[in-house]
Amino acid sequence: MRFRQAALYALLVFAAIGLGGYTTIGRHHSMMTHPLSRIGQYEDNPCRQDIEEIGDRIGVHLALNVVLGDQKRIIAAFAGPPGDVMRRGVPCVRSLPRPRIPA
Repeated sequence: MRFRQAALYALLVFAAIGLGGYTTIGRHHSMMTHPLSRIGQYEDNPCRQDIEEIGDRIGVHLALNVVLGDQKRIIAAFAGPPGDVMRRGVPCVRSLPRPRIPA
């Protein structure tokens, strides 16, 4: 699950963080300690919200994201406006079997 979701929004992260300044990167990384900033939490995840806001501000109009299977092969691809790509991709990822990991 973690690898698949990471691949799903890697393009926005690259644009927002890879091209961001020191202050932007620091502010974004500080959000990772928020209780809702976790893998699998899409709707109200402040890290995801921050990434999408940065993408909007810098004019990211197209995202191409993929969902990778267990063998790291592409099992689905989504292209279009970044928000639409995520809204279509998340249900795909959530429909895939997930391993049970003991707490």
